[in-house]
Amino acid sequence: MYAGQCNQFLGQYEEALAHYQIGIQKKENYHEIYYHRGLAYVSLTEFQKGIADFQKALDLCKSQERGDAQFKYKVNLNLGINLRRVGNAVESRKYLQEAANTNKPQALNNLGLTLYELGEWEEAVVQYQKAITAEEAVVGKPGEKFPGGPELKPNEKKPMKEYLSLYYNNKGLANYHAGNYDLAEEDYKLAMLAVNNSNAENFFNYGNVHLNKNEFTEAHEKFDDAIRLDGTSAKLYHAKGLAYQCQADELAKKESRNLQEESELVKKAIHQF
Repeated sequence: MYAGQCNQFLGQYEEALAHYQIGIQKKENYHEIYYHRGLAYVSLTEFQKGIADFQKALDLCKSQERGDAQFKYKVNLNLGINLRRVGNAVESRKYLQEAANTNKPQALNNLGLTLYELGEWEEAVVQYQKAITAEEAVVGKPGEKFPGGPELKPNEKKPMKEYLSLYYNNKGLANYHAGNYDLAEEDYKLAMLAVNNSNAENFFNYGNVHLNKNEFTEAHEKFDDAIRLDGTSAKLYHAKGLAYQCQADELAKKESRNLQEESELVKKAIHQF
């Protein structure tokens, strides 16, 4: 098994599979080999084979009463993630809920992602917030020093907290789809703060909130900031163009309403005569 793990570490997944197969022939009921072979399959995008191996590892843990809590957590997490990848969000939820019982941020975030795919926006928000709370307990809040770390000097660059930014960004997306636009704005602000305004995706999502609220000037500003950070992304330029189109459509609707009101006033004036 260890030779396979070395191959896997080096990105030699086919060679890793060959070593794992030899290990299984020698010890076919060893749960850890199936877990690591599952990871190799996933790395090769053979998700169904990976899922089958993760399930086998979990079944062996249960039938033989083997595997510690951390191992079972990893298997449940990977099962849940890859079931979602193949479109089985319902089963994904079951395994990720088991993994999330550990209160680990990664599991809570992934449970949120599955709930998001199921359209359960409000429940996804709850799980993302749990992930945020657990992560902040370790790294501190956005824009603050790491717990136990040295105090920040004036004008010193704030520490980067990428995972915390990701969780806030995901929470913002769930709030956006739930129609909680003001809450989504707050989430994106904190996502941006956690990485010193360095992530184009945060600005893009924030811009979409403004666009949905017909706040076109603010939407353009956020899309421009996103393009400044990632000038090669076609979707950012598309968003910018969409903002212009929506702005023109809204102006046309306003002009149509004004013309209709003027027409009604003329009719009333003629009627009076």
